[in-house]
Amino acid sequence: MRYLFLLAAIWPLSACWSGLPFYTAADAAPAIAEGVYRMSEAGSDMADGDRITIRQRADKSLSIEGGDHPMQALTIPLGSDYPGRFIVQLQKIDPASADRAPKAMYLLLDNRDDKMLISILPCDAETGAIVRAHGGSVARDPQSAASCTFPSRALLHRQMLAVAAEPMDDQIELTKVTP
Repeated sequence: MRYLFLLAAIWPLSACWSGLPFYTAADAAPAIAEGVYRMSEAGSDMADGDRITIRQRADKSLSIEGGDHPMQALTIPLGSDYPGRFIVQLQKIDPASADRAPKAMYLLLDNRDDKMLISILPCDAETGAIVRAHGGSVARDPQSAASCTFPSRALLHRQMLAVAAEPMDDQIELTKVTP
């Protein structure tokens, strides 16, 4: 998976961490400035990556445009032991799905060292077992990797802390191209 904005299109098929929208704007803190950003694989020299526009909303959430569906995101500080690291709660803004239960996808943002890296978190066997043991679920699709659905905010946060301590693969780099 190369680009964040593609998450909107491949959300149901992607390997990811998801759950109810556990966080509210009251939990959020600014982590990404308004502007147009280029997305590319971390470490690549792609100068023509896909672009998204990010705008701050009055309630501390972010509006993200540039994909098939507009999205809303909250950036929540991971904790005082992880400065510059944030949980990203990402939700599609889709009026057609108003009658369905809300769902959020969770990512990890590393906003240190003068660059922003977003990690798409895998639902590996260990994480899947923990999620199931706490009443969550794991969905498997033969055409994609597994997706973990977390049953609670506390479990999600605990697992975020665990993965934040490890080196991350499959990162997307956001590079600001305009203010």
